[in-house]
Amino acid sequence: MVILGLSDGPDAGAALVIDDRIVAASQQARLDRIPRSHAFPWAAIDDVLSRGGLEPGEVDLIAVGGQLTPPFFARRHPSVRDLTRDPFSPAVDAGVFWQALLRRSGLGALEADRTSEWLDQRFRQRGLCPGRVVLVDLHRALAAAAYRCQPDPEALVITLHPRGDGFALAVHRGRAGQLDRRFAQRGVSSLHVHLPRCAAAMGLDPWLDGQRMWGLAARGRPDEVLVGALYDELHAEGTGLSRRALPALERPTDAPWRELRTAPIEVAAASVLQNLRAAVLEVLRAHVAGHDATTLALGGEILDNPRLIADAAGLPGVHRVETAPLPGGAAVALGAALSQAGLAPARLEPRALGASPSEELCERALAEHGGGVPFDPVHAAQVLARGEGVARLAGGHGWSRSGGGCRSVLVRADAPESIERIRRRLELPEGIEPGLACDEGFLRIEHADALSGPLRYGAAAPRVIEGGEGIGGALTADGHVHLQWIDGDQDPQLSKILGALGELVGTPAVALWPLSMGREPPRSQPRGATELWRRAGLGGLQLGSRWVEGSP
Repeated sequence: MVILGLSDGPDAGAALVIDDRIVAASQQARLDRIPRSHAFPWAAIDDVLSRGGLEPGEVDLIAVGGQLTPPFFARRHPSVRDLTRDPFSPAVDAGVFWQALLRRSGLGALEADRTSEWLDQRFRQRGLCPGRVVLVDLHRALAAAAYRCQPDPEALVITLHPRGDGFALAVHRGRAGQLDRRFAQRGVSSLHVHLPRCAAAMGLDPWLDGQRMWGLAARGRPDEVLVGALYDELHAEGTGLSRRALPALERPTDAPWRELRTAPIEVAAASVLQNLRAAVLEVLRAHVAGHDATTLALGGEILDNPRLIADAAGLPGVHRVETAPLPGGAAVALGAALSQAGLAPARLEPRALGASPSEELCERALAEHGGGVPFDPVHAAQVLARGEGVARLAGGHGWSRSGGGCRSVLVRADAPESIERIRRRLELPEGIEPGLACDEGFLRIEHADALSGPLRYGAAAPRVIEGGEGIGGALTADGHVHLQWIDGDQDPQLSKILGALGELVGTPAVALWPLSMGREPPRSQPRGATELWRRAGLGGLQLGSRWVEGSP
């Protein structure tokens, strides 16, 4: 059976499951070059079908993540989404209240039926003729991605995702391959609008600067008065989060947004992180205490936070933390497909979801540079040892925020001045943290055993216990590192680069910046990688099996 999973909200994308095998996943943003693309994922659909060797007419079932998100009217008229770009807009509150109304009144089923019929018509116009079009509850899709991409058949799955089909929080129990919902927080939670309004009040982009906000938080100390004001807005209430009163229209001049705007940005960010951490960990702790599962699988936009993932590993009763191999909302399409396929839980390696760049495209991109030479990891290590950056587009994964080492710019980790110089050349905003790739065992970190899954995806930022002196450029001010373990099976070439670099400079670790300029998505095509290498003046470029050394 051929199942196509889709997401047409933020982080739009597609995923393909054939029989009992996950074949491919693709993000629309990496194809249309629009950050957090809301476009309908036609390009992502074409991409996964091409990689699966299928024609559109061979799809048996299409599973779309989101029954009420986006709402039917917004799906038919995408331009109305512009009304919600300002998180203080009344349209944001109206959308949240509308979802809650649909859930409480039972009109959600009618909305979903209309959406399904309309989508079916669109698919058939493009040559897709599925036997069924199914809308999958957004939290169920996120839970399926987190549960079915990890190996433990017994797991507690918690998803936190604002504006998620009328829910902010859902809890599922995974047992023997079955996923059953145990709890969902209905109604208007404070979480639906909290973080975007915090970011906007701080002068950040509310939809694109989430990771930057956590990087800035690592540089500051929370202000207890500000934390108290934020607590009034967001806190835990037993097994749920605080609710919002109706009507709940707010202005940027109201508290606590006014205080966030006037505080130093690092202090404001640290206060927001402390408030969020306290609320989320208290909710996680309450649900863990009520179940006997020792594996905690986490998903959703709020838990696309490497510090929260690391913190969850320290909760009483938790022996292992798992996440989906795709971050945040990018997992919706994959989860939608998995929710219908019913695959047994099994560890999914990120490389299984992506495609290696074609050799033909690599040769074309390098034609004006003499075609390059066969790639040798030692040559890349030598460039890194000189403190220069290496652009790398190779292998089939790269889903993490820093590109996973194969959609990344590499810099030696023990050279803070080089890391900062390359950040400026890539025009990355202040506060964005680099990732770190190294062999397992190079560092001693807190809760290493419990975080083994997320550390394969670059999804956790644990506290470093020993070895931080060798990674000064990637270690944050609060002693954490956005870490990714690399081994010879996962990425043989990068593993060899690390080994050769260790022999040259004594530190087998590289800092990772995403293969992108500014806020754009990581580049996934050889021509785009070549253009970035030229523009940033990097010391070397690896495209697939080819290598070019020297700044163009």
